Order: sequence, then structure tokens, then C-alpha cells
Amino acid sequence: MRKYPLFIILILSLLIVSIPGAVISIRDRSFTYPAAAVMIQTIKNGQLMRIIGASDPGATDPGAVAAAAIREARGSQSTAVSDAPEATEAKAKSAGNTVSEGNQEKSEKTDDQDIVKEPKEAKTETNEIGKDAEDETDDNPAETENEEDEDNEDDPEDEPEEEELKEFTTVGNDYFEDACLVGDSRVQGLGLYSDLPATNYGIVSMQLYRVFDKRVISTDAGKVTIPEALAMGTQYGKIYLGFGLNEMGWGNDEMFAEYYYGLIDYIKAVQPDAIIYIMGLIHVTEREEQSSSLYTNEKINHRNELLKEIAENEHVYYLDLNEVFTDENGRLAAEDSFDGIHIKAGAIDKWADYLRTHAIED
Repeated sequence: MRKYPLFIILILSLLIVSIPGAVISIRDRSFTYPAAAVMIQTIKNGQLMRIIGASDPGATDPGAVAAAAIREARGSQSTAVSDAPEATEAKAKSAGNTVSEGNQEKSEKTDDQDIVKEPKEAKTETNEIGKDAEDETDDNPAETENEEDEDNEDDPEDEPEEEELKEFTTVGNDYFEDACLVGDSRVQGLGLYSDLPATNYGIVSMQLYRVFDKRVISTDAGKVTIPEALAMGTQYGKIYLGFGLNEMGWGNDEMFAEYYYGLIDYIKAVQPDAIIYIMGLIHVTEREEQSSSLYTNEKINHRNELLKEIAENEHVYYLDLNEVFTDENGRLAAEDSFDGIHIKAGAIDKWADYLRTHAIED
């Protein structure tokens, strides 16, 4: 008889966990994972307010976040941060472009639509004056047409030329003295266990949608977010980004891409001279893949294709780290990882060597 109360408590506990998780899944229109798993992930990510429908990082427009962060950074750090070109600032303010071409179309309407045209000038009282003007125009019709064509022709010099991507080259460690590594715990491991003299902003459990609100960098003024730290005066020559694995159980491809676009556009605004690299996701081991439905190499490959497209659209450099970390079966070699996901300290040199041989000269 004592088992029944425990059984009832177990049932109630499952309902308490599953029902809110189901609500979140329905709201997000994502049914990839069980409701209980969604709820556990929500609690882990500190997004309890999603249960009652309150605002959360996933509901925030990343374009607005980036634009607001740029304005704040330039307002408070105007003496320390170099102004980006106007074209870059405009692009950053319109951040939130997605991989879908339909979402890349501009939705802004020009002010001309709201302007009422002025009435044409009244005709002259005498027909002779009008006739003289008409005759004068008809005398040189070709000349008039040429003048109109010249006015309508676009000046090629006015069109900004997009700089072509350069070829990779091999560099030494001094190349990374003005580099900054930004990302999750994998990136943190690169900064800790390699001999690269780069600033390390790799943070354990960091997720892309938390970058703009999670204060994780210690400064003389207290803890700040990674974007705030990037806007505090130090100008980097290269910035390496590594996000995507911790976001596997969150949102969808479109949301992930929007946040990545927003972050890159922000960086372009506050670090206009930096070469930006997107580091692709490293595969997981066979054992990890078999024990997890979340971290699979098929999903990683899919996300890497998305990262390639983001890099192409943003005209930055994509780095395929699986060129050195993938075995003959398309997985992370077991001897290179201590938990199936993170890279062993003894294998970090593979990563560092890859970066040294895939660099862009300033």
C-alpha cells in the first residue's frame, strides 16, 4: 500500500514537468524533443519566464538587440571605440537577416510615398510662348534624350565595391597577439591549452542568445557582457567566433541565424578593422552520438552548412575544423576527446595548427 502514494507523487511530478514543457513546445512550434526534456532544458537555461509567456531571450529581436547595443556602445564608449563606416552601421541596425532569401528582402518604405506632389505650374496665357518653348524643344530631340539618359545613368564610382575574400596563408604565433576568441567551452579550451597568445572570451555554457545579456567578462568597471567588452577600447585585428553546439536544443535554424547575424554586425560596428572568422562545429565521437539524440553528427553537419551560408552572406571567413578532427567514419576521433564533445588538451594543437595554416594577412 505504501507504493501507491509514491506512484501518485511520481505521476504528479511528471505532469508538473511535462505540461509546461508541452506549452513551450506548442508556442515555439517545435516538437523535436519530449515535453519533459524541453522543460528541463528550459530550467537549465534559466528561461522559466517562458512558461507564462513572458519575454525571454528567444523572443527578443536580435536585430533590435544588436542595434541598441551598438548605440549604447558608441554613446558610452565614444572616446574609445572607432566609428564604423556608415554602410556598416546601417547594416548592423538592420541585423536579423536570415538564411531564407525571402527574409532578406527589405521591408522599409521610402518617405516619398508620403509626400504629396506639388501641382504643376499654370500654363502661360499666350499660346505663342508655349509654342515657342515647344518648338525650341523639338529642334534638338536627340540632344534632349541624351541629356535625360546621362542623368539616369548610374555612376559606377558611386557603387561601393565589395572586397573579395583573400586566400588563406600560414602565419606564426605573433599573428594572434591582437586576436580574440569568442564562444563556448570548446573555444575556452582552445584559449587555455594552446600556445596562441590571443584574448580568450570562451565561456563555459555560453549560448548565442545569451551573449548580449550575460555578464561574464571581468573588467575594472565590474563584469560586463562579451559585446560590451569588445566595445571598451581594445581594437582587435582578428576575431574568432565559435557558437552552435549549445544551441542545438534551442529554437530553430532561422532564430539561430538571426542571432549570429546580429552578433557579427555588432562586431563589425565596434571592431571595424577586425578580420572575422566563423569556426565550424567539431563533430562528436561515436559513443556520444549513440548516447545522445541531441548532439549528432548529422545535425552538426546541417548546422555547419548554415554557418557557411552566414559567413558567405556576411563576407567573413568560414573555418572547417573537421578537416583535422574527423576520422574515416565522419566522427570525432575518440582519442581526441575526454567526454565525446570537448577536445583533450593534448589534441588542442591540431586546432591551433589549423588556425595557423588558415589565416588571412592584414
